[in-house]
Amino acid sequence: MITDETLFLFQLPLIISLVYDHQKRKLLLARLMHALRILIAVSLLVTYATASVSGTTAIRIKEATDLAADYLLRSQTRKGLFSYDVNFRNGGPTGRSSIVRQAGAGFALSEYLAATQSARAREPVRRVLRALQKRSQIFRNRTKWLVGDGGRIARARTGATALALLIELNYYRTTGDGRYEAVRNGWMNGLLALRLGKRGFRKSPYKKTESPYFNGEVWLALAKYYDTFRDAKVGSVLDTLDVYLVNKYTQKPDIGFFHWGVMAAAIRYQNTRDLRLLTFILDQTRIYLEELRPVVKKTHNTCYALEGLITASRILSDTWKDSAIFPVLSKRIGLEVTKNLKFQLIDENEIEDQRKRWPGKINPGQYVGLYFSRSDRNFSRIDHTQH
Repeated sequence: MITDETLFLFQLPLIISLVYDHQKRKLLLARLMHALRILIAVSLLVTYATASVSGTTAIRIKEATDLAADYLLRSQTRKGLFSYDVNFRNGGPTGRSSIVRQAGAGFALSEYLAATQSARAREPVRRVLRALQKRSQIFRNRTKWLVGDGGRIARARTGATALALLIELNYYRTTGDGRYEAVRNGWMNGLLALRLGKRGFRKSPYKKTESPYFNGEVWLALAKYYDTFRDAKVGSVLDTLDVYLVNKYTQKPDIGFFHWGVMAAAIRYQNTRDLRLLTFILDQTRIYLEELRPVVKKTHNTCYALEGLITASRILSDTWKDSAIFPVLSKRIGLEVTKNLKFQLIDENEIEDQRKRWPGKINPGQYVGLYFSRSDRNFSRIDHTQH
């Protein structure tokens, strides 16, 4: 099938040859590489699906992606963020929220936009960016912004800022629309200001402790920023950050860091060809399969882990496909995909038993496409669908 992304890929070299403006040529070249990565990722996903699961499951992967995107788009509020959770046992949202997970849902929507070029996702991604911009506070000076909630800089969160930057980068790389350049630079500068010397990053402005989640998210955001702009300042930061995070999480692996760290290391390896990063991806994958999660957790949503596992398989297939770990990894991907597909709500009648306990204020049809947190199908939070 010839998609818009494929057609764009074939046309772009000719377009680039006709463009004389240096900055526009750089952007078009970046879009060419982005298109190549998307086509490679899609072809690999199809390969995994057909090799590791049944043909019926392979078809369900595409359906599941579309349903999940539909749900995210439908759950976005007028203010740009998302309906956060729903407890099907009690019949309603809990009233809680997390700016980090809200930004994560926006990141997922921006990834969908990047992968599909779907026009229907552009304005929703812009709404997310505007919402996060409104929730940004100045940190130290007007060139540094951090995303938080509650209007106070102390409520800002490193992870939310990293994910906001990733949303903007995906949007810019996909559309070429530079209207959010100022906020992009503000978020990037804010993240750099949170670094603890040559180590990782503060989890919030006034805490000197690091978070495995946030370290991984910032690493991915800075890696993608450098991949987009080849900024010398960010490149210099990454040179020392790569070494620190590789050493830290090789010595002390963490499940919260795993998927973010592998995705970041993959971009860094593609940019630097530093074999230490390739070895790190292999080691993290082995540790995940043998130590962190040696067996499939049948009762838990583990879509987050697939982000790291599939990224690892894509990178390692070029160099270590003959390694003993590769068939184990491929099998695990198949098992995890098949299991996680069962956590999605694809028909409102599937929750008929829970519906009988509801007070009548919820329309179950609005939740079609979401992913449950566990196999009991009683609770869903926005990040369970995000991943």
